[in-house]
Amino acid sequence: MIAQSDTYLAKLNWTPEQGREYLQQKYGKRCLRRATPTRLQLTDTEILDFIDYLQGKLTQSCQTSHPI
Repeated sequence: MIAQSDTYLAKLNWTPEQGREYLQQKYGKRCLRRATPTRLQLTDTEILDFIDYLQGKLTQSCQTSHPI
């Protein structure tokens, strides 16, 4: 699931800081050490929710780039 979120983050051109900031705001998760990605602190439900959020952002981005 982490790899899947990495794919979506890359497609959205999000920096690691942007991902961490979103997770901190949404779930109150903070990176305790720089080497520990915040996503590793998420529950399975939270990471799936994050992936759904990223998918939605990607879909929204595609629609605004290529309107029907």
